[in-house]
Amino acid sequence: MTVNARLVGVAIFLTAVVGPSGPLGAQEDPTPVGHWEGAILTPGGELGIDVDLMVEDGAWSGDISIPAQATQDFALSEVAVEGSQVSFLMAGVPGDPTFKGTLSEDGRTISGTFTQGGQSLDFRLTRSD
Repeated sequence: MTVNARLVGVAIFLTAVVGPSGPLGAQEDPTPVGHWEGAILTPGGELGIDVDLMVEDGAWSGDISIPAQATQDFALSEVAVEGSQVSFLMAGVPGDPTFKGTLSEDGRTISGTFTQGGQSLDFRLTRSD
């Protein structure tokens, strides 16, 4: 077998195994679309929250529920996703509650900072299937 024939064989093998766009099983970057459950970590303990994030025609939206405060499916404003950075706010609520977090590399968690009325607290969300 000539060197050229071996190179063609290797190229065909690599194309079959790796493919034109990467290794077999390669996935796109994780997205924050979905249902998330977690908490805001307050000095008095955890305040449970759940968040739904969606994107339609490139526009992000979502809602939040805070059972301890009888808040159910409150529409989020200014939902933004830039790379792994995720942010949203609860418009019209005193103190402008704002969430700014980072989506983990595996797409399973969002963690970051919740601010309201000048106070900052940590929050953590876990993807719920």
